[in-house]
Amino acid sequence: MPVQKHDITLAGITNTKQLDERIAALKAAVHMREMHLNESLPKLPGEALKKGLIAGTDLFLLSKISLTTTGIISNALSLLLKSKEKNEELHTKDKLKSNSKQLGFFSGLKAAFNMFKYNLSQKKENAESVDTGTQKIA
Repeated sequence: MPVQKHDITLAGITNTKQLDERIAALKAAVHMREMHLNESLPKLPGEALKKGLIAGTDLFLLSKISLTTTGIISNALSLLLKSKEKNEELHTKDKLKSNSKQLGFFSGLKAAFNMFKYNLSQKKENAESVDTGTQKIA
């Protein structure tokens, strides 16, 4: 429910009848807002948990992507600096392959997660537009 802004100036009021009408209108607006808040209060813990999980998952995926990217860069640099032992070079190549696979996996997971978040927000916007009677044209 959108919050309605009320004119707080009393310039248009010239008698007590108008003042009483204004007070009654403001009391009705406050009552409607309280009812809306009371309806929204039970949903608050679930919404907070959902937002926390989304933010935590997003942060986890970003950290995994940055860590694997760092691993790829460090392994590539060690290959470029030409290690003396052939065995160590093979081990570095294996780590480079492994980090590249992880980067691809977590990047794909992050892309899928972003699509999920986008679809979730679109459904929420559509549900809110149906409630208010306005339709957003995409």
